[in-house]
Amino acid sequence: QSGSALGHMSYKGADIYAIDLDGLLDDWNLDPATLPVMRLTHRVYDANGKQNQADKNKDAMNQALANGTGPNETGVVFMHAAEMRTADGLALVYASDERRLLNSNAAMGNSNRNFNLHIADLADDGSLGNSRQFQYYTTTSAMSPTPLRNGVAFSYQSSTEAGRNWHMQGMDSEGRWYPIMGYGINPELFHLAAFCVQTTGSNPGDRLVATRYYNANNEGFGSLWSHDMSVLGINTYDNSTQWAMLPKQVGSSLISLGVNSNDYPAPTIGGQYVGKFTTPRCGLPDELYAAWSPTSANSKGNDNQGNRAIYHAQIVYRPNLDPFNPLSDLKTVIADSDNDYNLVWPVPILDWQARTGDTRQRFTRSLVDANTTIIPGDPHSQVGTSALWNTDRKPFDCWLGSGGQTPYSPNKAHTNINQENDLLHNNQDGLTYVQNQSDFCEYLDPSEVLGIAVNLTSNKPNLSAGFNPGYTAGGSGKTEAVRLLGVYSVIDQADQSFMAKIPANSPFEFHLLHRRYGMKLADVRSWHSLKPRETRNDCGGCHAHEANQAIPFAGTVADNRPPLDMVGQTTYLTYDSFCDPVYRSSPHASRVIPEWTQHIWPKFDAYCGTCHNSSISSDVQALAALGYADEEQAYQQLKNRNFADSKNGALGSLAFWAARGERTDGRDNTLGKYQPDYPNGDWGFKYSTLHPHHQDPALCNGSDSQAARWVYRFGHWIDNQMPRNTGSNYSYQFDRFHPAVDGAITGLACNPSRLRVGFWDDRGGVKSLEVFVNDVTVASFSNLRNGARIVNLTGAGLDDSVRVEALDFADNRQTYDRSVRNLVNACVRDGRTRVDIESTLKTTETTSAANLPN
Repeated sequence: QSGSALGHMSYKGADIYAIDLDGLLDDWNLDPATLPVMRLTHRVYDANGKQNQADKNKDAMNQALANGTGPNETGVVFMHAAEMRTADGLALVYASDERRLLNSNAAMGNSNRNFNLHIADLADDGSLGNSRQFQYYTTTSAMSPTPLRNGVAFSYQSSTEAGRNWHMQGMDSEGRWYPIMGYGINPELFHLAAFCVQTTGSNPGDRLVATRYYNANNEGFGSLWSHDMSVLGINTYDNSTQWAMLPKQVGSSLISLGVNSNDYPAPTIGGQYVGKFTTPRCGLPDELYAAWSPTSANSKGNDNQGNRAIYHAQIVYRPNLDPFNPLSDLKTVIADSDNDYNLVWPVPILDWQARTGDTRQRFTRSLVDANTTIIPGDPHSQVGTSALWNTDRKPFDCWLGSGGQTPYSPNKAHTNINQENDLLHNNQDGLTYVQNQSDFCEYLDPSEVLGIAVNLTSNKPNLSAGFNPGYTAGGSGKTEAVRLLGVYSVIDQADQSFMAKIPANSPFEFHLLHRRYGMKLADVRSWHSLKPRETRNDCGGCHAHEANQAIPFAGTVADNRPPLDMVGQTTYLTYDSFCDPVYRSSPHASRVIPEWTQHIWPKFDAYCGTCHNSSISSDVQALAALGYADEEQAYQQLKNRNFADSKNGALGSLAFWAARGERTDGRDNTLGKYQPDYPNGDWGFKYSTLHPHHQDPALCNGSDSQAARWVYRFGHWIDNQMPRNTGSNYSYQFDRFHPAVDGAITGLACNPSRLRVGFWDDRGGVKSLEVFVNDVTVASFSNLRNGARIVNLTGAGLDDSVRVEALDFADNRQTYDRSVRNLVNACVRDGRTRVDIESTLKTTETTSAANLPN
């Protein structure tokens, strides 16, 4: 309702309603207007018909910023509700932007909000309670949950680098996520999926049917694909095109034959459009419904008949899930003969048993690791894997060319720079180092691996253009900030397994690290997040998605050791005076990533300015390559000429080569493709031995430990999006990271009289912690170091609601909402009926904010 000027978002927002269809199912002649309706979410409006300011920001990740930065006009949207069965009963999963964040992807504009999946308990009368965020990821979005046999599938914007990179993910009823379909498909995307059951054909089983399309240019219309749900997370890497080797996901297949998904009009056969599809939905086994537009279905440009942006969709039916010809194999269910309306979102009304054969939807009883040492109530989890060297990542050189043997250069595209950006840089993570000049696709050797870094990634409260993000990063100001949680070294560990304790309900990323240089070999840009007391170590290596290549975690060195603590300390790297990586530890909860203006520029100018600062240098060749008059010009030239590039990492950045006095990416420096031509603006991809550090590596020769540490800091900065402050109040160092909280009842027999509330923040403590029962404050604390508190719940009934809110010193917050019944059920499922948590603990004392690390 009531669209606004801000990218067609609504000033009012949108709510979820439930309609009781029983009467209509009993009597098809009943007037639908008489059916009972219940409003499940509620918004408060002001006198102008917009959502009230305080109401729309009440669930914001940072209320101070939500109320103080503008314009922040659009209302909160609640949408895409799906029922899901859990161990505690029925719940509703829905998408909402109530956290009040803007999406990181700069290309999508102001309307591109950060939509999160939320979950709420469903009461017997159909109303909602104890609403909370279901999973935690970065500043991209998740939408359109659809029920699976256990949990939901949903569409997820899997990268902050490209607006069209959307995959299908799955989550069980406890929030444990896994990939389903979509790897390697950018610049197209998967969205709007439906769970289906196939009983016919040679390979019956469960399927997920989804639309594949080209974002706004097709208005959500494209081809239909089916994915075999018995095959998850497996890819092949030998799929040759005329210009590149592209990954392909095993188990996904096109079923709408002849239908394209790109931003071109649908083709015609015999003068008739093949058309395009959207919003598939399944009924009984082998029944598929969808919206089909028998037009050219494209809004980017005119088709060969001069038409564009025409859809005229109708609802169509297929009696099986086999591949089909849209012009001969579809039955129309309903169409608008006047073409006044597009008909979409068919929803067959069936019970779960009729759809799936199961009496009711399945659920996960608990994802808590039975062997974890994490104390109930602590907002911590464990992450690890069996062998860091066992990765399916390859250098970009491996993917270029039909034979996978085309040397890569960021400044000289193989065929088309847009293709390389869409299908390489913005879609998949390449190794930044080439091991073997004779085989670019050689598997990573264990001797190249130092370990893995785990970064905390931020929510970003840039609610509108009125909130200057305060820094640029990776070429824009929209990329999220990161802080280091820790580095796990495997240098002395034969199998290179690892396990670390990290904050739960917090988004994080991995950087695989090179042994000689300590810099990023690869990073995983899509989201990861774990639930409290969850352990995740099933990746089979470092993102090993090839069939039969995974290595089990059980029995590894890390499996038989306590996990590395990354919540009470931060392990990190630096360089010794010879620029060799050394391992260090800090008592702080996290560690800041270097920023250009404060940490990099002063020494950059001191070490490089003799040749490159135009006010003092007369070196014509050096100034032709990189000549600057101030820090902004130096930064822009480093970025625009790919002399420093976060996608290629420090190992693939010419400026880092100059600081180290050597080329560090393993490629052949003599290739003609890499030679620069400065007068014609060709910046090359070559290390020049004219750099003074090549003849006399003063920064790494053992004589100046401060200079060597700066070299590490320079590379670490490149590896982490190259942030540069722009002078706003919200600099890169501004705290955009929310705390983590959890709760558990403590007593014997799971008696709900006392609650243990754990809390963690990246700065080492929280400003306030407040506990509510039925919206009434029962405990309040201030200025706390990371830890836990015991709260008395005496008198609370099983149906009462408990809410915990932790606020950090920048007013970021996280909340915890559970019913007392949920807390008791969790205690019983975890087998804690005979354990008194409280008797084994020491309660920490309140501390002053002045004593907290910054």
